Amino acid sequence: MKQHLPKLLTALLGLAITAGIIAAKSPTEGKQYDYVMIEKDIYSISISEGYDKFEERKVKDQAKDRQHQGPLFKVINEYEARGYEVYATNEAGYSSSGGTSMGHFVLMRKAK
Repeated sequence: MKQHLPKLLTALLGLAITAGIIAAKSPTEGKQYDYVMIEKDIYSISISEGYDKFEERKVKDQAKDRQHQGPLFKVINEYEARGYEVYATNEAGYSSSGGTSMGHFVLMRKAK
């Protein structure tokens, strides 16, 4: 549990920052959007789509090293093909028993 706490706190921080960006950018009236949050850590990608859809993909076999972002770009391209656009991005560092890593967050949206 302790090793997941920094990752959870990082994800919550990323969501809080992203929510602030959305609040600042969002018009007070008008369009509504469907959102997707993509998070890449060292060897996995977590995808939260809408209110209830969640998927985790292991990408260790696709990653050339810890910082290789190719698998993340592949997921972004998948969602762009479905009509989503990148709306906000963020990075957050966190420490674990394996060392210090960066979490990469991408918020995508498309009009309903």
